[in-house]
Amino acid sequence: MNLTKTAASTALKLRKHSPNILFVTGIAGTVATVVVACRATLKAQKVAETHKAEIAKADLLLEEGKTRGYNVEAHKQNIIGIWTATSVQYTKLYGPAFILGVTSIACLTKSHQILTSRNTAVMAAYAGLDGAFKRYRGRVVEELGVEKDTEFAHGKATKEIVEYDAKGNPIVKQVTNAPKDAKTAYGQWFDETNRHWDKDHGYNHTFLDNQQKWANLELKRHGHLFLNEVYSMLGIEHTAQGAVVGWMYYGDENSDGYIDFGFNRYPDFVAGFERSVFLDFNVDGVILDKLPQK
Repeated sequence: MNLTKTAASTALKLRKHSPNILFVTGIAGTVATVVVACRATLKAQKVAETHKAEIAKADLLLEEGKTRGYNVEAHKQNIIGIWTATSVQYTKLYGPAFILGVTSIACLTKSHQILTSRNTAVMAAYAGLDGAFKRYRGRVVEELGVEKDTEFAHGKATKEIVEYDAKGNPIVKQVTNAPKDAKTAYGQWFDETNRHWDKDHGYNHTFLDNQQKWANLELKRHGHLFLNEVYSMLGIEHTAQGAVVGWMYYGDENSDGYIDFGFNRYPDFVAGFERSVFLDFNVDGVILDKLPQK
């Protein structure tokens, strides 16, 4: 039983790492092909010299005509024999390099095919999961409203601020925002750590609003936009997810054709009580495999 489990575990590991194994084998084979071909070339010089000498010898025999029965037809057959023998020698010299080269290309090709197949499967699985999560959040919004959906998705942090009325009397108000440890698949904080952030709330709100409008213009102009491209507009570092997810303006049933940064979900930021805000982008999901083929 233990032996069977060990064999199964080993087979699983080999299958898991097969693209890496095939890739390394292909690279090593390519290097070996070059080495073997170079060595064969050095030996091929002697074969070429022998070939030239044999051809010259056959031509000389025909020109002198001293050998009985060595006519044009015999010379022709002799030349064919010389070329055949030379071809066999070249095949023996370069055959190993050719076999190594073909095998190396096959390994690299197979590695690429496996990785492509796995990436396709991962994107399909991710798209299904992302779609299910969106439908879930849609039902939450429909049943409980946007504020509850935001609270469930990001968490809730409430703090008190003091304002003063016209007579100078203090008024305590509660301000709600996402907690500082809020995390979502694509969400990012726009706060003092961002180079575009400013202590003036009005500037921050205007900046986000203008960038959102610009992003939507870019989406309409190009027909698609990746999340990392929006991150660049906002001075946010790129992520691995941002390279494959984004928005489609047309041709996708999951797209509403509009980019929303999500800052309007927090009335206290919009009203000016908060200078920082958590951005949760309404990406359509994986779009890398949905781009039109040129």
